[in-house]
Amino acid sequence: MIDPDSKAKQEAQARADERSIISRFAEMAKDDLPQIQEILEFIGNRLECPGAMLSMTENGRHRVIASFGVGTDDMETIERCASQARDGTRLFTIDDPEIFGDLTAGTGGTETSHIRFYVGLPLSVDGSSVLGILSIFDFKARTISDRVRHLLSNAQMIVNSLLASYEAKKIAQES
Repeated sequence: MIDPDSKAKQEAQARADERSIISRFAEMAKDDLPQIQEILEFIGNRLECPGAMLSMTENGRHRVIASFGVGTDDMETIERCASQARDGTRLFTIDDPEIFGDLTAGTGGTETSHIRFYVGLPLSVDGSSVLGILSIFDFKARTISDRVRHLLSNAQMIVNSLLASYEAKKIAQES
């Protein structure tokens, strides 16, 4: 039988570790922002999408690390989509314009986003804890082909590798 106190302590430690990794990544990302920006632009251009965003999730809120093509009118919709993407471990897509209407319905009429396609890729250094989301979006409805799924999978691996290298770099600096 698992001791409830022990399990609670393990869960609390896991959350603390996750927050630490997110803070470290955000700190180091500032130094390498041009490279992160280039990766986002490359992904967006390769997929012919007008925008992309890398956000880390800290205390239930998305902290934008880098983005391109993201207007203030679109930020709330992207954050709502990213919140849904964070709950999974695989590629998350919304390609139904009616769903975007549902996502913006609770904003009291303040949301004027024109996003009609969204892909969220959960990011992780250990394969289990989702630290953030790589978001890609378009203003027109579209579907994802197998080729695009493959490209997105590769993009996810690249960013996950970048996260892991930042973590390794930080650990080496602390030693």
